[in-house]
Order: sequence, then structure tokens, then C-alpha cells
Amino acid sequence: MNTLDRSSLSARCLKSLGLLLICFVCAWAGRAWADTATWTGGGNPDGQWTNPLNWASGLVPANPLPFSTYNTTDGAVIFNTDTGFYDSIVSAPWTIGRLAFTNSGNMVLSGADITLNQAQSSGVAGQASIDVAGIPTITISNNLIFPVAATTPATNVRHQLWALNASTMNIYGNLIKPNDGPGQLTFRGNGGGTFNVYGAILWDTNLVLRTDVSTLGLYNSGNTWTQMNISVGTVVLGVDNALPVNSLFNFNQNSGGASFLRMSDHNQTLAALSSSTIGTGSNT
Repeated sequence: MNTLDRSSLSARCLKSLGLLLICFVCAWAGRAWADTATWTGGGNPDGQWTNPLNWASGLVPANPLPFSTYNTTDGAVIFNTDTGFYDSIVSAPWTIGRLAFTNSGNMVLSGADITLNQAQSSGVAGQASIDVAGIPTITISNNLIFPVAATTPATNVRHQLWALNASTMNIYGNLIKPNDGPGQLTFRGNGGGTFNVYGAILWDTNLVLRTDVSTLGLYNSGNTWTQMNISVGTVVLGVDNALPVNSLFNFNQNSGGASFLRMSDHNQTLAALSSSTIGTGSNT
């Protein structure tokens, strides 16, 4: 083979290697930009998130676990199988897009803080910060941190928790909005779902919303927000002054559904109680 042939062959080999490298980098970049992680609990009895045996991929999820954009389903830690092993321990403060529980059995999350970056500009199940489907009882003792969306959606930013069907979500950690700016916290869930919030909801001067035929129980007198709007469903007080005493409680939607504030023999002081919409339903 002459020198020219060898040079041509070398050039072709280098070109092929370059193309392979570009493909690898693009694939890895795509993986880094949007990802999910599915829990299997295969590391039983070690339920730590840092145990790769607990994940379907055999790899510990990235921290932070990135997502591509708001209003999407990616960036999720997914619990979709009833493994018979129900303890999932967040080993260190972890940043993800969202939590999704589907046919997971009764899961117990504990350990370090979880930052949930996913946000929405509309109410879509399957894209919420936390989704619970089926009929499990999900218990979360971690603090849950919900940063304000830095980019799109710039308006009507919602961090939503969905308890669908007859599922139950027990939250013992605090729900925290750590930075200034717009941001709503919405509790949703058709089909009779239940939220029991024992930790404090620390939502500075922003809105907390309650809609759909489900129940929100509040069991902490240290909650902070400016206004709660209830559209449909029930809010139950589990302690005196579970609603911030300087806040407004507003029945804001009356379109065929009934809204209830259940005092349950507790006392409550409010800055104001109002009904901003007159419709076909009933408020109690």
C-alpha cells in the first residue's frame, strides 16, 4: 500500500471515529437533558437511593435529575410496581423533576429533602410535581421544596399535587417555597383522593389552591400563605388555626361542585372569608 492509500485510509478511519464520537456525545447530552428513574426496590432491605440495585437501570439517578422543560412528564422518579418492599430512603438532598406513583403499593419515603423542579401552566395529571394514581397510601416524611420556575411558564406557575381515585397522600415533612416570585401550590385529585398534611406549608405571600372532589386535611398551625382558593372539594382543619390567621379563605368557583370548609370542632381566625363566584353549586 502506498503512502497516499495509507493517508486516505487514515482519514476515512478518523472521520468514522469522529462521527461515532459525535453520536455518542449527542446521545449522552440527550440523556443528561431529560431523564427518568424507575424504582424497583431490588436492593431490599437496603432502601437507599444511592443503592444501584434499587433502580431499573442498575444506575443511581443523577442528582440533579434533569428534565427537558416544564409541562412534561420527564425528570421523574417513578414508582410503578408493587414490589412488596415499601421503604425508599433519600440518602442525601436530591433534586428531581417530579414524583410519580402508579400501582406502586403503599410506599414510605423518608430521609433527606427532595427538591421538585417540575412546574405547570395548566392542570394536567401526569405532569404534576407529585402524582398518585390507583389506591395506594403514600407517606412522605421528607421536606419537599418547590422552587419558582425561572423561565417558562413565567405566568400562572403551578406546583401541583394529585391524589387520584381513592389514593391517600400523607405528608409529614414541610412543603417549602424557598424563593420570591409567583407560584401556586395546588392540591387536586378526582375520585375521592385524600391529602393529610402534618408538616407546615411555607408558601410566603402566594396562593394555595384546592380543587376536584377530594379532601385536604391540615394538621399544622404553622402554615403561611396569603390566600387559599377552594373550587371544589373539602378542606378539613385538624388543629386550631390550621389556616394562617392573617390570610383570606375564598370560595372561588361554584360551577356545579360543592366546596366545604370543615372546622371539626377547631377554632380559626382569618383576615377574611369570601365567596368570589356565584354559580350552580354550593359552598359550606
